[in-house]
Amino acid sequence: MSGEARRHVKRVGNEGSIRGNAAQEGRLAEYVALRAEILKRIEIRHQLCAIALTIAGALLGAGVAAGNATVVLILPLLIPFIALAWAHNDLRVAQIANHIREEIELKTPGITWELRLDAKRKGLYGERLWRGSVVAYAGVFLFIQAVALAIGSLACEMAPATRPLLVVGGMAMAAVFVIMASSLLRFSRAENATIRHSTESPKEEMSSMRRRLTWLKYVPSLVIAAVAIASLVVSLRNTSRVAMLSVEHTAATIRSRFTLDCDAQLRPVAKVPFSVSGFCEGSLPDGYRLWVVAVAGDRFYPMHPEIELGDDGRWIHTNVRVDTPGLWTVAVVVADSDVTMMWRGRSGGSEFLGADELPSGAHTIRSCYGINVAPASQP
Repeated sequence: MSGEARRHVKRVGNEGSIRGNAAQEGRLAEYVALRAEILKRIEIRHQLCAIALTIAGALLGAGVAAGNATVVLILPLLIPFIALAWAHNDLRVAQIANHIREEIELKTPGITWELRLDAKRKGLYGERLWRGSVVAYAGVFLFIQAVALAIGSLACEMAPATRPLLVVGGMAMAAVFVIMASSLLRFSRAENATIRHSTESPKEEMSSMRRRLTWLKYVPSLVIAAVAIASLVVSLRNTSRVAMLSVEHTAATIRSRFTLDCDAQLRPVAKVPFSVSGFCEGSLPDGYRLWVVAVAGDRFYPMHPEIELGDDGRWIHTNVRVDTPGLWTVAVVVADSDVTMMWRGRSGGSEFLGADELPSGAHTIRSCYGINVAPASQP
């Protein structure tokens, strides 16, 4: 080989080495940039979850404080958009990780993190659709929606125009489920999408796509289930509301023909029974009973037994007894059968039972305020 030929071979070798070093440095720079983007997008996922919890606390607190179901039921409608943003960042993390594995780590000695992580994931889960992070975040989003629907339907006053929000909220829950399930499906295969499309025939690619989209057949069932749950909640709330209106209507009917003979100047003694009486024109509706209830502050104490109406409509209760001195109110309450059974069941023993509020099946008819109970005499 002549000297000129040797110089040409050496020059070509040097140029190849320079190009190889430049490609290596380019892959390293790309690796650093892509790893930084992965970390940033993981941070964004955490921030989105924190935003969802913050919004949930604000809307639930404001709605419950105001007793406004509309404010509470807006929350489930916002969560799908947060979940969609979360899934978008999750998708980008997956795409970047696949690119690092296929285009950088396989061609660059000494960089193996994504390859090792993928091998570990396959060793733990194989092809199963399981990712703890997706399940955890999906649980947070769905829990927020479920709590909002429950509070909005049961703990707040709901106008008729607000009820469709329950159905829409149920559909929003189904949407979040679909969005997060999609994030699970994206990790069911480790191959990069571009490599898969380049190695599969059109027929194989279509068959693979059908397998990946099989879960979509469950979406209508999920939507129907969500609507059914929302309808059931509305039905239960309406049933409770109808029962409460029935008690209120019964109380208003009895009030118009009921009297309570009670003198506010009466000065009973603590722990000593005293009497109240009155008159009721006509009979009580089936299933309802009248009770004398002593009230001190925010505590209600039913007196046993319940009122028995005489044939002439007169009644008297001789066992009104309070245990502590001070100002008391004596009220007559109409109670439905459920409340009556509950109060009868608490009549045994000598304990003086009380409650923080009247049950929903009880309503006050008449009250006598400002009864000053004197201390019990000392022996």
